[in-house]
Amino acid sequence: MSAAVFLPVATLAPSAALASAGPMNLSTFFSGHLVATGDVKNYTDGKTRTVKVDIRGKPSGKLFEIRMNTLYSDGKREIKTWTFQSLGAGRFIGRRADLVGTAAVTATGSRINMSYVAKVEVQKGKSYNVAFTETYQFSSPGKGTNTVRASMLAIPVGEGHLVITKMPN
Repeated sequence: MSAAVFLPVATLAPSAALASAGPMNLSTFFSGHLVATGDVKNYTDGKTRTVKVDIRGKPSGKLFEIRMNTLYSDGKREIKTWTFQSLGAGRFIGRRADLVGTAAVTATGSRINMSYVAKVEVQKGKSYNVAFTETYQFSSPGKGTNTVRASMLAIPVGEGHLVITKMPN
C-alpha cells in the first residue's frame, strides 16, 4: 500500500501532578495548556515527519474535552476534539468524530493505555480504518511521553513518539 497514513498523535497529555498511586483522574492531568513534540513514521512510504501538537483540556459538563491542533513538518494541519467519559476505577470511554466506535482508555498509576480504530483519509475521498494503541508514561512533574502504534489488519503501518510538556498558566 503506497498511500500515506497520517497518524493522529498526542491525544492525551499530563499536568503537573504526574505520579499518582491509583487510577488517574484525567480531568486533573489534562486540564490547561500542553504542548507535545516528536516524530511520526509512516511504514508504508518510509517517511518520518516531525510534529508539534498544541493541546487544550477542560471540563465540559460531565465529560472532559481535549482539543488538539496538530502541525506536521510537511505543512499538514489537523484539528481534532476528544471527549472522555469516566466509567470509574480508572476506565474511560473516548469519543472523536473520526472514530469507528469508541476508544477504550485505562489509567493506572503513572501510565495510560488507549486503543481505538479511526478512519484515516489517505487521499481525497479514500480512507482506511486504522487501529491505534497509545501508551502515555508520566515521568516527572509537567513531563510525559506518548508512544503511538498504528496497524491495519494487524499489520503495523506506523508509529509516533512524542514528549509532552505542561505549559505554565
